[in-house]
Amino acid sequence: MLASVRIHSAHGAALGSALLTSSLLLSLPVHAEAEAPRRTQAEVGPDVGVIGRVNAGDVSYTPGFAYGGHVRVWVLPWLGVRALARHVAHDIELGSLAASMGNPTLPLSVRSNELLGAIEPTLPLSPRLSLYGGPSVSWQYLSTEPPAGGTLKLIERRGSFIAFGVNLGVSLEAIPHWLRFEANFNPSLPVGQRGDFFHATQAFDPNGGRQLAAGFPKFQASYSMALSATLLL
Repeated sequence: MLASVRIHSAHGAALGSALLTSSLLLSLPVHAEAEAPRRTQAEVGPDVGVIGRVNAGDVSYTPGFAYGGHVRVWVLPWLGVRALARHVAHDIELGSLAASMGNPTLPLSVRSNELLGAIEPTLPLSPRLSLYGGPSVSWQYLSTEPPAGGTLKLIERRGSFIAFGVNLGVSLEAIPHWLRFEANFNPSLPVGQRGDFFHATQAFDPNGGRQLAAGFPKFQASYSMALSATLLL
């Protein structure tokens, strides 16, 4: 009988201890679960670099300083879609076209505005370093600054084309989840080149007479090299 009482007392003590422990645990402050790692949804930043044009013949374009900005949205953790806008200006070495354009003594300049879109699958090399590359398409609009100092008065010319290319790059996350630096290279092939930039247009001599100034040769290829600083959103 005494043993039975002792057993019941032990069970009661154990149960009381368990209830006390449970009540103490329930009274402790509840902490929120650990936050998941921050995932970048979009990026935005400025771009600077150089754009070059390649064409046949002895007419050449000096590589021009380009500037603009981009936005990239991540549709999947490994797949980004980029939209970019930029401006560039080139001086043109006229070569054999100089006589047709009145032998201007000052450089002829062409300005270009570009809108580009690219799909960019990304390959991580480390938590902070990655490579990306994918197809791109751009629309570019050209206009000229009529030169001075020649025997003909030239009019402003305009043109446009679409270019299909590949956007290749490397990115380094300088400040995790906040700032990334990128370098990219974009070779492309222009198609659909149209406008009076590529065709003969009217020009006027000092007496008001009309003459034809030759059009510029069509581009065979285009390329850009750019650096960018990107804010991660």
